[in-house]
Amino acid sequence: MARARVEERFKTLRYFIDGYYNQSIDDEFDGRI
Repeated sequence: MARARVEERFKTLRYFIDGYYNQSIDDEFDGRI
């Protein structure tokens, strides 16, 4: 049970990191165009 909870938290963290990273890349592309 504890392990599943840690996995879930890691997935959420990963989701936020991916979203933030993608947003940063999009902003960079917008700046170049």
